[in-house]
Amino acid sequence: MKILLVDPDDILQGKIREIACTLDDLEVLSHKDLGNAPLGSHKVDVIIGAGDFSQLSKVIDTLLAWRTHPHTYLVPCWIQSSPETFEKRCLWPRLTIDRFGEEIEATCLCDWLAEVADWQQNRMHVGVSHSLSDHSALELLTSLSLRNASGKLTIFDHEGNEGSLHLREGCLMGATLKHLRNHEAFNDFVAWNSGSYHWEPNVSTPGLANGGSALDRLIPDALQLIRDANLLFHFLPHLCQKIAHTESEAALDDGAVPHYQELRKIYHFIEGDVSARDIIEISPLSKPRTMSSLAKWFSLGDLRAKPVLEALQKHRLLIVDDSKLMCKALESVFSKDPRFEIVGVGHDGYEAIKLIEERKPDAVTLDIQMPNMDGLTALKHIMIRNPKPVVILSAFTKETSQLTYDSFKYGAVDVFAKPSNGSLEAMERNAEELRNRIIQASCVRIEAAQYIRRSRVKSNGSSPSSEQKGDADGTSPRGAIIVLCGTGGFPSLLKLLLSLPRSQSLPPMIACMALSGRVVEALIPNLQKDSQMRIQEASHGKLLVSGACYLYTHEDCLLLRKDNGGVCLKECSTGSLEYRPFNTLLYSAADSLGDRTLAILISGTGEDGMDGMRYVREAGGQTLVLSPKVCLKPDLPQRLLDHGYAREVISPSELAGLLEGYPRVYGGGGVP
Repeated sequence: MKILLVDPDDILQGKIREIACTLDDLEVLSHKDLGNAPLGSHKVDVIIGAGDFSQLSKVIDTLLAWRTHPHTYLVPCWIQSSPETFEKRCLWPRLTIDRFGEEIEATCLCDWLAEVADWQQNRMHVGVSHSLSDHSALELLTSLSLRNASGKLTIFDHEGNEGSLHLREGCLMGATLKHLRNHEAFNDFVAWNSGSYHWEPNVSTPGLANGGSALDRLIPDALQLIRDANLLFHFLPHLCQKIAHTESEAALDDGAVPHYQELRKIYHFIEGDVSARDIIEISPLSKPRTMSSLAKWFSLGDLRAKPVLEALQKHRLLIVDDSKLMCKALESVFSKDPRFEIVGVGHDGYEAIKLIEERKPDAVTLDIQMPNMDGLTALKHIMIRNPKPVVILSAFTKETSQLTYDSFKYGAVDVFAKPSNGSLEAMERNAEELRNRIIQASCVRIEAAQYIRRSRVKSNGSSPSSEQKGDADGTSPRGAIIVLCGTGGFPSLLKLLLSLPRSQSLPPMIACMALSGRVVEALIPNLQKDSQMRIQEASHGKLLVSGACYLYTHEDCLLLRKDNGGVCLKECSTGSLEYRPFNTLLYSAADSLGDRTLAILISGTGEDGMDGMRYVREAGGQTLVLSPKVCLKPDLPQRLLDHGYAREVISPSELAGLLEGYPRVYGGGGVP
């Protein structure tokens, strides 16, 4: 097996060659020997890329040259960068076997090469329904092309938008995706790195006079367009940077160019305070073609990048860690970003409390394991005495750990697992993701970052056993509370659950959470221990009881159904709704319970949940959304409010108070 090493700064050169010497049939080639472009005479099985991916580099250009070449686009890549950092500097048509950001050791490399061999044998398999993380757009389209497939391919992006591609004997007969049609919809899909698909073979397709376009020609054209699109990063360090016209107007001189009318619209969109990302989102053309057009206009001198107003974007940051090496690494990570001003560095909990009072930071990074006063103890004092948005940054805070749960319980707005070795190089690989999460945290209103205190048990003359017996004897819950816990919503959900008392009058609460199944499973025992409510894992077919909260991951898709005088959760059958778990749950709840449905959204991004909240409201149910001001991800909550699909609740504490009034207020009686 041949490995192409793209490593201009020789970061991995010695290690990879040392590993290769210990393995049979492994040959390492350097891009310095082969050149930057693929050569037909050199067969390469995998590529490893290393370098500085926080800015445009020769590594990215070389990787793109291989990934977008018609003969090598199915060569797997291991890229020494986090996917978030890399894909902010590169529009990358990903393969599912691509690997990002992990340390390359002999065992890891051998395991990956074995996975590559297995993937090469099975990549052409097309299932009925799959996530694009299991079968990428490039693999899917290549397989359909080689099989001369006929049928309908329905696609769903991560925001719930739906499109379709109609194929006949390996030719594209038509395509739709939002406002895009035919080749532009196809080009946009090739650039997708997330979403899902549903394949229906042998479905009749619309006919075109020209017989359609062969996929084996469309795929190379789309890849070339993606390569051209990446030229934009040569002019803009970030797509969020503002752009403006210059006095030159050469861009629209040739009215005979393809898509001339659409290009005119894009050009005239560039007015006022807009960024390249804004233009891409509202463009009438695909993302790759829009980016390539902007790049061309920059090269002609028709566009310029507006200067970044650094003084208006500073976020005051306090760093607290007992390791001087880690403090140095963090200072390096944040000092490179003009959005930050480091106002102090502390080395234990006592210094953290003192520096917060003196320097008044907008956000704090806090380690867990420190001398004198540890991070969790300091966090308790901070949230009581002088609350600030705190991001726990520790090698001990894995997603499923007790420390992570305790951090959220004591008021942290986010948790980020730093590399256990604390090296500057390891921190740099995840630097962009860390910076963005600190920015989000610093913008959270402090109500979302309070020390969570458990509610007192309210005596109502009933015991847990008597409450459960009431439901078991056939007392049907009056309704159901549906909680959609989107990205960044767990701290608020935790505060809500720990604030609610045990109450038989509270109907079943079903919470669908944007966390992995592994994480949800690990959280349940902690919540069972701390909450007055009964916390259970949602299961198929079991009748739901009042006063209990049922949790499940958004990786599953469940329906709420009436059954034997009560309500239960059932698995959703395959189909388009399978990939929109929030909407699926809301639709089924409204159909089953009507005006006895209360739906709540806590944080989130994308579109999943929008239509469902509207549907619940139209069915007579009630809809609430946690204020965007206290959400780590305010995008989806804000859109719900803008469309009038839900009523705003200011804080988790207020939400808990409202729920204690159920069913008097929400049990079909309407919101005052």
